[in-house]
Parts: sequence; C-alpha cells; structure tokens
Amino acid sequence: MARMERTERVGSMIRLSLKTRRAATGRTGKAMMQRTLFDVVKPVADPPHSGPETSRAAAEQIKPAVGKLRRLVHWYIVNQGPAGATDHEVSAGLGLQSDTCRARRVELRDTGHVVDSGQRRPTPSGRPATVWVATDKPLSPDDYRKST
Repeated sequence: MARMERTERVGSMIRLSLKTRRAATGRTGKAMMQRTLFDVVKPVADPPHSGPETSRAAAEQIKPAVGKLRRLVHWYIVNQGPAGATDHEVSAGLGLQSDTCRARRVELRDTGHVVDSGQRRPTPSGRPATVWVATDKPLSPDDYRKST
C-alpha cells in the first residue's frame, strides 16, 4: 500500500503529493484533499444571527420551523434534477421569502447536500445567479430536527 505523504497543509485539510495521489487512486486530476483525524465536522446549527437583538429574536422565532423549511428547500432543489435552481427560483417556487430560503440553502451547502453546479442563470434583475444542484447525500434525522 502506498505510504501517504503530507506535502502541504491547507486549513484543516492535507494536500497529498501527486505521486501519492496517483499511487493511491490510480488517477490524476484535481488535488485530493483528505480530512485529518482531528477535523471538526460542524453539525447543522440553529438559525444563524448576526448579533443584534432583532436578529437574535428572528432566529428564535423561526427555530421551530427550520427543519421543515430545510426539507422543503432540499426537496425543491432535488426535484429540479440536473437543471438545479437558483436561490430566487427556490424562493419563487416555494412561495417563501428569499432570505429564509437562502439561509436554509446555505445550511444544505455547509452539510454537503447541495453544491454549486458551475452554471449561472440570470435573476429577474438580469444579474447572474449560482445554480445549485442536490448531491446524492440523503438528509439524516439530524437534518430534520426542528431545533437543538
């Protein structure tokens, strides 16, 4: 078995040498990043807030609905298939506020349930928007939780 050499540390990830990557995978291409044993995997957090009292109050108010909203946003993006959806399309399709949908989509991105497809589509104002697609990673019971 090929010995794994650490050649460079990028944040909490280890970049393996090209020689080691080829030996380990038999492939070439993008740099392979491997998590270390001590990396912290962040669970889905309560609704984020930026600190002001109004923001904290809004986060507390939406807390009971976070799990349901996260499932709805995930469901919508999954059902768009490879075409994916922009944040605006998700918001319009579900009839929800764009900031609510965007926050849930960010949570899904942070947990690896959706990724940037590399495509861009124009918003109603004509600006390019990221098209998000679902990964094969299923939502776990923790992703359905209402609050902590």
